[in-house]
Amino acid sequence: MSEIYKSDHELSDDEILRYSRQLITSDFNVKAQEALKKSSVLIVGCGGLGNPAALYLAGAGVGRLGLVDSDSIDLSNIHRQIGYTMADIGKKKVETLKKAVLERNSKIKVEVHDLRLTKANVLDVISNYDIVADCSDNLPTRYLLNEACFLKKIPLAMGSAVGWTGQFVFFHSEPGSACYRCLYPKPDMASLNMSCNEKGIMGPVVGIIGSTQAMEIIKFIGFGSSPYSNSMLAYDAYSARFIRVKLRPKVSGCPTCDGDLKELNDYECICNSLAGKTPFSDKILPEDRVTVKKLEEIFKEDQDAVLIDVRPENEFQIAHHPKAKNVPINRFIRTKEGFQILWHYCKELDPSKKDKSVTKCFFICRRGNDSQRVLLHCKAALHGSKQLEIADVIGGYEAWKAEVDPNFPEY
Repeated sequence: MSEIYKSDHELSDDEILRYSRQLITSDFNVKAQEALKKSSVLIVGCGGLGNPAALYLAGAGVGRLGLVDSDSIDLSNIHRQIGYTMADIGKKKVETLKKAVLERNSKIKVEVHDLRLTKANVLDVISNYDIVADCSDNLPTRYLLNEACFLKKIPLAMGSAVGWTGQFVFFHSEPGSACYRCLYPKPDMASLNMSCNEKGIMGPVVGIIGSTQAMEIIKFIGFGSSPYSNSMLAYDAYSARFIRVKLRPKVSGCPTCDGDLKELNDYECICNSLAGKTPFSDKILPEDRVTVKKLEEIFKEDQDAVLIDVRPENEFQIAHHPKAKNVPINRFIRTKEGFQILWHYCKELDPSKKDKSVTKCFFICRRGNDSQRVLLHCKAALHGSKQLEIADVIGGYEAWKAEVDPNFPEY
């Protein structure tokens, strides 16, 4: 006669075996596992953060996952977005990540939202989930999710990463704690430019932060709290340091969490108008800028024209115009060394004419933003001198590739 074993939980034999290694982990138990099975998490952004977050949450047994993204996979994603392979290039991220998730755990439910979150749709999208994981890579989405989750009283597990650094915070998970806008009252040009596309990213950094998002969400579902509700995890991969930073209290008068917020702000409009507006457009004259087509013509006519590439040295090493001299922007902004090097380059072309002729000098960068900053610094340093004619190259190397030389490497 066989004996029937019955325990006080609803986990199947398959689930017990599948999740056995976390079930026998100290301080975890079947009740926490059942909570995961009944929970739902929305992952906003299926890139470097969203990939490990989704895969680990699926592996842990979160019952329902939502995936939000409108992008397709390209070659530059593969080094860090671990759910994708070379065979996936060109495919939609949400569908590909869904496939990768289900191949690891077919017992869970995965919903795809092939869209870009906006003020018009965000509340409807997030309303059906217990927790939102912000794995996005742009400020409009961060501010929007912060307000939407506040209105809907949904905990927001926010991760971010750029360069060698990453951060994680759990917002709206504890009454009275600060929100994202408490910490960052308004976007500015400096923060808008802090993205992987602008500043790069080391692949393992997003792996660490995305995994942290998954771990803290699992703990929050299982235990009802997170140590990062009032503090931030700051990770510096270059110096191999993890720092826990205590957050300042909720800000009195915060327009998001300490006011009478009834309607979402249009952060896409706010941030994109700021990003789309040339930050120095009111200070740079039209004659101080040239198109890449015009630059090509000038080089054909004037062999003494100078091209100063103000990108960091590592970007200059990827590819550069054959006439370009590399003087990184920091040498102009932080010290006067850049201007001294620039003057040296211009004078050494023809010492006999240095007091008689005008040397044309052009600044170029990746997309045309840093070159404008350098232009303004140099104009101030020239004090109206007529000996050096300087200008910014509109659109930088991206425009050069698009309009002059399609063989210039894209990165």
